[in-house]
Amino acid sequence: MKPLPITCESVRQLVIDMAESGELFVPPVELVEHITTCATCRGALFALAVAVAELPVSANPIDCTPCEADLAGYIEFELAQSVREAVQAYPHVWRHMWLCSACTELYHLTRTLEASHRSGALPPMPTQLEPRIPPALVSHRLHLKRSFLNYTLPRPIAALGPLRGRHHDNTVLVADDDEHNPLTLSVQRQPDNNWRVSVTFAPPLSGWLVLTLGDNAFRARFDAHGHAVVSDVPDALLGATDGPDLLLEIDPDSPGVPGA
Repeated sequence: MKPLPITCESVRQLVIDMAESGELFVPPVELVEHITTCATCRGALFALAVAVAELPVSANPIDCTPCEADLAGYIEFELAQSVREAVQAYPHVWRHMWLCSACTELYHLTRTLEASHRSGALPPMPTQLEPRIPPALVSHRLHLKRSFLNYTLPRPIAALGPLRGRHHDNTVLVADDDEHNPLTLSVQRQPDNNWRVSVTFAPPLSGWLVLTLGDNAFRARFDAHGHAVVSDVPDALLGATDGPDLLLEIDPDSPGVPGA
């Protein structure tokens, strides 16, 4: 579907094209944002889209909650069969996404991740959220790819269910049981949606935890128990699905140099 400038004329043409071709689709977020603010498009064009889908026109607004609850099933139908079969199975989901930009954005994100996973573009889903730390940790350096973070970071989106975890849970990303240098890395989404990142290293050492996300670095000193915390890591860096990889480094103090 070719992107068009979002105007009343372009929206009309887009839906007319759908009516003539009979091919259903979920609209882009920009189109939904226009429809929600334009009474003309919201009435005439949404009714036309419902008619093409062979669904009864309903004046009752649909809440986000049932849409989020059934979004995973809708996407499963769409990928396994077709958009039309998905619409027939979950008409309320498709109808709602024409009027809610937040749920439409969630749909596009979730569908892209699932399609990438099925095509092999993303690695398989981890069977547990506590993978063994790679050998690179021996040199006090750990590199977590964005694809791994996208699977394991908790997100406040009900439709993604247990996969993303609950909103304020402390989630362990990595737990190493190496008897020489066990390390645990955990994260917690804060009420303001920024992140608290905690690292515990044993035996306790004198030094700094350094977290790097793209061009941004965050430092925290290890305490006497081998625990370091970086608070308020921006969600735009750690939580964004297109954000940078996470590099964890442990910078021990030089022998004989007191900690700062």
